[in-house]
Amino acid sequence: MCHIVQTVVDNAVAWRTQKENKKSLLRDSPEYNGALRETMIYLLTKPSCSDGRNVIQRCIELGASDLLAAILNTDNVYRFVILVQLYLRFIIHKSVS
Repeated sequence: MCHIVQTVVDNAVAWRTQKENKKSLLRDSPEYNGALRETMIYLLTKPSCSDGRNVIQRCIELGASDLLAAILNTDNVYRFVILVQLYLRFIIHKSVS
């Protein structure tokens, strides 16, 4: 599933770069990562024409936790796993102290 999400996003970044008449971006470059971040946020938060829900809302509604995890942990975009781990460490440390 993660590979599919990554492929869709890579193609969306390439399409957007062409549409905006920008030069091709090298994957993992700071410019590419910026375009990737913007594209992911756009794709995930754009309301659908049919019911106004976005991708994240749809995943939650359908219980598609694997897809949601893949989306939220896309390389160079979101890193929620790290944030959750840090938060848990903080809570555990606070309760021990």
